[in-house]
Amino acid sequence: MPGELIAHEYQHKPGFFLEPARLGRDWTDKFPFCAPSRCLPLATANQGARLIRTRALFTIMWKSRPRPGGLTIDYPEPFADPCMQKSPERCIGSRFGGGIFTINAPRLFRTDKGIGTWMHGPDGARDRGAS
Repeated sequence: MPGELIAHEYQHKPGFFLEPARLGRDWTDKFPFCAPSRCLPLATANQGARLIRTRALFTIMWKSRPRPGGLTIDYPEPFADPCMQKSPERCIGSRFGGGIFTINAPRLFRTDKGIGTWMHGPDGARDRGAS
């Protein structure tokens, strides 16, 4: 029996959405006979995956500096969320340096005892412009 994943919202930010991930991935459909789609470990991981999405548009440029200030974050349009309008750097920013950026999603995740979590970007998805 699968464990339960609870997402506690610790701060109301209407611009963030938690949703189930798609079972398939665009890149797997491009393979002959969709072979990666039949990979049991990948299919199993996709069934339990969740995505945190935001409608915030932003562009990040890394200046090849190792410190947290090495990123420039540009927001081409105002945020609809008043919290993000006041201080967008509290939602999206560089905390570690080295070109790594963090998106602070207002959720605290909890699982059943004995069930672990692994948080990262979507498997098999490419971020446009990221390299």
